[in-house]
Amino acid sequence: MFISNDIIIRKAELKDAKILKELAWITQLETFEKMNPPGLTLAYLHEKMSLEIIENELLDLGSTYYLAEKNGDAIGYLKVRTDNIEENKLAGENCMELQRIYLLMAEKGNGYGKLLLNFAENLAKSLNFDLLWLGVWEKNLPAIEFYKYHGYKFFGEHVFIYASEVQNDYMMRKKL
Repeated sequence: MFISNDIIIRKAELKDAKILKELAWITQLETFEKMNPPGLTLAYLHEKMSLEIIENELLDLGSTYYLAEKNGDAIGYLKVRTDNIEENKLAGENCMELQRIYLLMAEKGNGYGKLLLNFAENLAKSLNFDLLWLGVWEKNLPAIEFYKYHGYKFFGEHVFIYASEVQNDYMMRKKL
């Protein structure tokens, strides 16, 4: 758990599945709906971010969600994976994946994204990982610039299936 003046970042539990689903839907729509064909983001959410899927991910020992809360309200979340061995090898030896990191649009610009990212990096270090890596959609320029500013470097690309559309993600990593 991480506590700052107004933010708490804590490990999500099964009872948090509904909150995570709501946050996932809101942040995905805020971030990607305008940049994709109509209905594509909703199709992706129905396919990949249902309550049942999130509950199953919360039970998976290789993936862990963390919630960011401000004054008791969830404002963001992240998900890390330690079980994706083959894909992790693409980033390098002994690395952890930052699979998701999202913040409500209204909370951006307050330094909370940096807090979440630092939390993920410190978590990886505490688990004795040497690298943290992530995939970011090639058209999500604000996110790419954010990661570059915080020391992440490009090391490859991979295909990401977003509902019915094939998209390209840049793979970025940071030595911890």
